[in-house]
Amino acid sequence: MAEMLWEDPVFVHWPCDPGLVGPLLPPGTRPDLSAGAAWIGLVCLRIRCARVLGLPVLREPGLAEMNLRTYCVDRSGRRGLVFLAAGLSRTAPARAARLLGRLPARGSGVQHADEQGVLAYCAGDPLRSGLRVVPGGPAGPGAHEHFTTDRWRLFARWYAGRLLRVAVAHPPWSLRRGRLLDLDAGGMFAAAGLPVPRADPAVLCAAATSSRFAAPRLVRG
Repeated sequence: MAEMLWEDPVFVHWPCDPGLVGPLLPPGTRPDLSAGAAWIGLVCLRIRCARVLGLPVLREPGLAEMNLRTYCVDRSGRRGLVFLAAGLSRTAPARAARLLGRLPARGSGVQHADEQGVLAYCAGDPLRSGLRVVPGGPAGPGAHEHFTTDRWRLFARWYAGRLLRVAVAHPPWSLRRGRLLDLDAGGMFAAAGLPVPRADPAVLCAAATSSRFAAPRLVRG
């Protein structure tokens, strides 16, 4: 149904108490755990060349996004992700995401820059957050990397409390370690109703990749 190119992805993840995450999930899902913890991710990327039903829907220079997410499992054992907050560089796409997918998206003027090899993202009000990351060497395809980055479904709480599922497909990530220079995620966590974690996060970067989204489906039962 939809295709897009993701550029300069950055993944920042923290362990979290499953009891904090559970009440934020859509009906029919539960926290997905790794090492006994739920995980919260701040994921940043630049979206280019978006097409829906073969028609271009995104003008240059593309769209920058910062989203706060967690991971869940539905009653059939299907793993996926849930957006807790999301900021976009423009208001119109954020409004469309809220209306059509009931996603917690806001137009918050997200900006992206590659400053001589330093990836930078920042969001304005109401999700004021930002980070700067230096991509490093290759990251092995370990269990934790697989858990936090290989997510092939998006779940969302749709109208009337129904569960919406969107399948996502893309080539395997070419992951690299990342070194944080600056990080302020307070606005994102506040929007999600979560405290900012105190633990040091795990940081990954990735090469650009193409992605495809299937038509949304309501999950029965």
